[in-house]
Amino acid sequence: MYVHSDSKDLASLLGLPIPTFVPHRYRPELSAWSGHLPFANDLIATIRPSLIVELGTHWGESYFAFCQSVRENGLGCLCYAVDNWSGDPHAGFYGEDVFNDVRSYNDSRYKDHSYLLRTDFDNALSHFNDQSIDLLHIDGFHTYEAVAHDFRQWLPKVKLGGIILMHDIAVRREDFGVWRLWEELQTEFGNTFTFHHAWGLGVLQTSTINTHRAPFLDLLFASCPATKEQIRRHYVMYASHLDHMLRSGAEAASADRPSAEEANVQVFTCGSNGYSETRSVTRRIRLDTLEHVSFDLPHGLSAGPIRMDPADCPCVVEVFGVTVIDESNSVIWSADNAPSLRNLTFAGSASLLPEDDVCRVLSYGSDPQIILPNLRSESNSVSLRLSIRVSKALITAVHTLREQVDKLERERDEQQRQLSALSCRIEKEQRRRSEAQSKVDRLSQLLTETENEVKEQRLIIEEIYKKAEEREQYITHLAARESEAQSALYAVQVSRSWKATAPMRSAAAQVRALFTVARRCGHALHLIATLRGSEVYRRWMRQRRAETIINSSDLFDSEWYKMNSPDVAKTGINLCRHYISHGSAEGRRPNPLFDPAWYRAEYPDVVASGMEPLAHYIRYGSAEGRRPNPLFDPAWYRAEYPDVVASGMEPLAHYIRYGSAEGRRPNPLFDPAWYRAEYPDVVASGMEPLAHYIHHGFPESRRPTPLFDPDFYRNTYPDVCASKLDPFVHYVLYGSKEERDPSATSRSSRRASCLGLLTPLRSLNVGIGLVTYNNSPKELQRCLRSILIALD
Repeated sequence: MYVHSDSKDLASLLGLPIPTFVPHRYRPELSAWSGHLPFANDLIATIRPSLIVELGTHWGESYFAFCQSVRENGLGCLCYAVDNWSGDPHAGFYGEDVFNDVRSYNDSRYKDHSYLLRTDFDNALSHFNDQSIDLLHIDGFHTYEAVAHDFRQWLPKVKLGGIILMHDIAVRREDFGVWRLWEELQTEFGNTFTFHHAWGLGVLQTSTINTHRAPFLDLLFASCPATKEQIRRHYVMYASHLDHMLRSGAEAASADRPSAEEANVQVFTCGSNGYSETRSVTRRIRLDTLEHVSFDLPHGLSAGPIRMDPADCPCVVEVFGVTVIDESNSVIWSADNAPSLRNLTFAGSASLLPEDDVCRVLSYGSDPQIILPNLRSESNSVSLRLSIRVSKALITAVHTLREQVDKLERERDEQQRQLSALSCRIEKEQRRRSEAQSKVDRLSQLLTETENEVKEQRLIIEEIYKKAEEREQYITHLAARESEAQSALYAVQVSRSWKATAPMRSAAAQVRALFTVARRCGHALHLIATLRGSEVYRRWMRQRRAETIINSSDLFDSEWYKMNSPDVAKTGINLCRHYISHGSAEGRRPNPLFDPAWYRAEYPDVVASGMEPLAHYIRYGSAEGRRPNPLFDPAWYRAEYPDVVASGMEPLAHYIRYGSAEGRRPNPLFDPAWYRAEYPDVVASGMEPLAHYIHHGFPESRRPTPLFDPDFYRNTYPDVCASKLDPFVHYVLYGSKEERDPSATSRSSRRASCLGLLTPLRSLNVGIGLVTYNNSPKELQRCLRSILIALD
């Protein structure tokens, strides 16, 4: 095939397929589809369909181009044409000769993969499964209602990511409504492409679950507007070359080609079937010369605007003036300056260069088009006068186009960079707002708690003030009575009888003084008993007792608490009191190895007692063998290290202060010395190994001991995943007792031997005798509990 070199250059520039397709069935006088045949071939070669369906075939120019492309690309694809072959008001009504021609052509060439379904579109729906069609072409009756019905009925039959073609989207005469539906579909679907030539063709891709598309489809659906316009011009130029070659033949094309120093300028008037050679006038002009050319248009101004093709080769065109006059030399329309000329429509292979002071057009092919406004005149004959200069500069033209494309790509990249920077700023601002809101929420919660505590203290103070006021009133009353008594006493004291009975009065006064002291003590005791009866006082006393217990131990780490509770540290309040009144209930830890939330969940009787968990552990829990966290066993620690018992230190406090550094284990399984040696970054961080494993090691999938494999344990026992426990915690609390394997290379019996665990002697009957005499039930309960802890 003869292919114009400019078509190859543009295709290579845009990344489009090189034009090589020549249709076997070409009937432009009978079909408006001729201008889209090259694109149809490139589309089929790209998407490689397995099922093509066309609705509305008529003479079959588009359908047989599909069939030809399937065969030439070696595709295993079935093609179906659906039509009743009787016509409609838009295409006209016709007889059997059309169907006989189509059937004869199909049977002689494509019978192996092409089938004709002579039926209505709706009746043909049942022949195809949902999501089975790769390429659907809709070209039936063209009213809005009809084409919208066809589209909605057939859309479910198209695969996700399939292609739908719609013809005649540029026709806006009579009751044609495809253009209206296409405008709606462009809003509804993201992937669309529009061709304006040859009555218009819409290309639509349905929703797709595949994010990877062929580069050709990315060019159609994801390119910038400038690139899409270049694609349109490429296929207009391709169709024009194809039409010229197939209509005239290679010899005719060669005979009519102007000399190297000339170019053809052609002016078209629009007829009922668009622009055609029969409604055109051609003039030859010299290159690189300002020419003033006149065109007599005998058909007048008809159905559409006048189109000028200022050259037939790659070149640069300068337009200086255009005037349209009627047969009486009256001016119908005129443009003689750059602004008015640059407002014209440029199509085909014409691209307006970005210069404000002149109308200069780059033609990158042989079909540049300049379209005038739609003019009206009663005159039967009009003339067009054109002032123009054409310079043939193919290399300069291609370079200029490349510069335009590069500029647009740079602008696109810059916009994407600015968009990315703006997105990052938005994300940072959102994170800042989120963090600020979190701080506000925490401060609001702390303020609410403080206000509640202040209210409680105010109630206590008001109650004390009330009691004090009552005492003051009582004291005033006593003072008044005292004054009266002093007056009466003075009268008595001056009497003789008073002096005679002085020894007896002295003894009586001492007795009354004793009674007064006793009475006042009773009032004070009654007041204390009343305050002790309130819930506020009882809570306050519990907190003071807990504070006393905690301060007597080494288990509250104020530096740890301050570092992990910066919101509390900023307030300057007593850290231990904050932990007792608020932190414990919020799950804050007093040191790295005590977990108050876990302690409450593990020992419900602590919650029922109302005692703070750490205070309970210090006062009772440690001695009873209760664990401060799942991985520290105080009973085992005492039994394993008798010197700890001799020292009198509580096991957890001893482990934190001395034991971990000495390599002592918190339970039979965890080895702090191995953990330090295995993970040098733990030593560098300065964290205690068990604390590091609890807070960081488990989330990072670190092994607590060489004998335990968390991944193996989790994969082997699905109930561990369901429990949402750390696999090692599950093994320590439950798995070791159930004789589960801690790793792939171990077995239950070897595990018990290596870890120092005792295998139950199930075949022995053992009795334990307990001698007691005159002991309280509580002492017996403590004794039995200690035995059970030792046997656990």
